[in-house]
Amino acid sequence: MVVQNRKKLERLDLESQRQVLEEDILIFSQHRGVKVKIVYDAAGRQTGENEICCEKKSGIDLVFCTTVEADIGLMIEAAQSLLEGAPYVMIATSDRAAQLDCTGPKTRVISSELLLKEIKDCKKRLRAKLLESQTQYARGRLAGAMNSDSDIKKLRDQLLQT
Repeated sequence: MVVQNRKKLERLDLESQRQVLEEDILIFSQHRGVKVKIVYDAAGRQTGENEICCEKKSGIDLVFCTTVEADIGLMIEAAQSLLEGAPYVMIATSDRAAQLDCTGPKTRVISSELLLKEIKDCKKRLRAKLLESQTQYARGRLAGAMNSDSDIKKLRDQLLQT
């Protein structure tokens, strides 16, 4: 649903758009084997006294910046990830100033458009794997890992829904 259904996505409310983003990012992170944090600018959201509110959802860390700008939240979360032992941090943002501010020795900054392209390519590869496994199954052969790996089954179900 990343790019191919852009008009449909634009008709959704903000919370539904976030849900679509989170589902696409989940597929991407599971395929790539990476930990993901999504930082939202959540000005006006009621989260108590915290400037930054974190929650986990389906293996993704959601970060809501309520009183600080999301750009500052990106830098804070990147630094925290590096302190926790991450070998590097990849930051995707379309804000040019934030891209410059977040540049560092262990950070890779990419545009949001490039991230969306990588997600789309990832989904295309997973669909091809799914089609291959279905073809093997239809020919009477066991599809191997596609039938035994529960993560692949979850991804398959998510891809079939999109």
